[in-house]
Amino acid sequence: MLRFTDPAGPERMEPVIRADLAEAMGYAEAGITPPKVETELDLPGELVEALDADPELAEAFHALTPGRQKSYVINLNSAKKSATRTARTVRFRDKIIAGKGATER
Repeated sequence: MLRFTDPAGPERMEPVIRADLAEAMGYAEAGITPPKVETELDLPGELVEALDADPELAEAFHALTPGRQKSYVINLNSAKKSATRTARTVRFRDKIIAGKGATER
């Protein structure tokens, strides 16, 4: 990210900006992309118990895209009480099996 505090900033940094653009274009032409960083989701205990008890649910949950899995984790972790997380997990079962995210209809 470049930040300029005065109108003359871009002109002063023109050689650096052009060099950075040339480097980026070289990567694009060579097909080089940054490595994808896989992050492990910290699943709530109530979800882990439900996945262990229900193989169909576990298979469907692990078949979801990472973003959809994360939507369930965020939604479940937003509940303060364990009973609420358990109730949400039960309510989400049909949506998970249907391959939808927590906020999808």
